[in-house]
Amino acid sequence: MKSLFAFIAFGFCVLVAIGILKRIQEARREPSGDFPFYGKKPLTEPEQILYFRIKEAMPECIVLAQVALPALVGVRSGNDYRSAFNRIASKYVDFVVCLPDFTIVAVIELDDKSHTRPDRVRADTAKNTALRLAGHPILRFKTHNMPTVEELRIAISS
Repeated sequence: MKSLFAFIAFGFCVLVAIGILKRIQEARREPSGDFPFYGKKPLTEPEQILYFRIKEAMPECIVLAQVALPALVGVRSGNDYRSAFNRIASKYVDFVVCLPDFTIVAVIELDDKSHTRPDRVRADTAKNTALRLAGHPILRFKTHNMPTVEELRIAISS
């Protein structure tokens, strides 16, 4: 009787293990057309270069990357709250340089040639306006004319 019970328990464990393995295999399968996702790095190569230059220029500061604009800019409540919030809701900034208490020293944007397109110009203008009204200094640099560590130190400290 003991051996029959052990055999049944063993069989049950094998079935559970097979079920778990099947779920793992299903999770590893290629996603269907409904889920066209893939992994990527949070920073482009030029952004990575600038990130490390900012860290070197301002070692006493915290450098945050790819920060959602609503984390930096609030919207006062009122009749047009939703409209105003929607103007910043899906926007991000490349870098935020903060003191250790998270006081914002500078917001830094790295612009490539796509920022000359009319839609990007409008988006950048809206972003600049929101940041300016919130009291956050914004610095913009071009990817083809990346600032040196010393130029960053001077620009951020100004």
